[in-house]
Amino acid sequence: MRSRSLSVLAVLLLTAPLAGAELTPRLVEDINTIPQAASSLPSDYVTAGGVTFFAAEDGDTGRELWRTDGTPGGTYRLTDACPGECSSNPTFFFIGGNTYFFRAVDSDGTVSLWSSGGTPATTLRLATFAIPQLNFRQRSWLPRPGLLLFAAADGVHGEELWRSDGTPGGTYQVTDLRPGPLESRPRNMVVFKDRIYFTADDG
Repeated sequence: MRSRSLSVLAVLLLTAPLAGAELTPRLVEDINTIPQAASSLPSDYVTAGGVTFFAAEDGDTGRELWRTDGTPGGTYRLTDACPGECSSNPTFFFIGGNTYFFRAVDSDGTVSLWSSGGTPATTLRLATFAIPQLNFRQRSWLPRPGLLLFAAADGVHGEELWRSDGTPGGTYQVTDLRPGPLESRPRNMVVFKDRIYFTADDG
């Protein structure tokens, strides 16, 4: 009897939300119309601040960053990070508050860090790194000052600690712990009482 009751409960839990939702799939936007039958291959959906960010190919400006709020009017490309037909292949980096941080590849193969608040006006290139690797694992967020801390190398210094508040002026290397081209390789970032603690090699 208990087994039967659990089975009935499971069926109710599975079917009730589906019956109440009455969702009807519909096309939000035909992004790639060149040629007419081509796919935009949208992928990598991440939501921040009520906006969903994703990468897509429109057949004209390459694979770039787009946004949507689920309506045709609210679905559009945010930037052409690699101008022209080349693709910047935007890749999610971090979400801090309502700000979406992403990595984009430039036409010369270098990598830039960008941020977006969900509009073209708030989509900004923060810094460009001379090597193609912008570390994805070593990053952390300080909520109170609203800062993203991450490890990166600019081609002059080795991999060091950087910060960003989502603006170009507020994005820079915090310190050169191991001076010159050598790197301190910040690792194991942990937030505790509005500070970030990490391990590094100062030489």
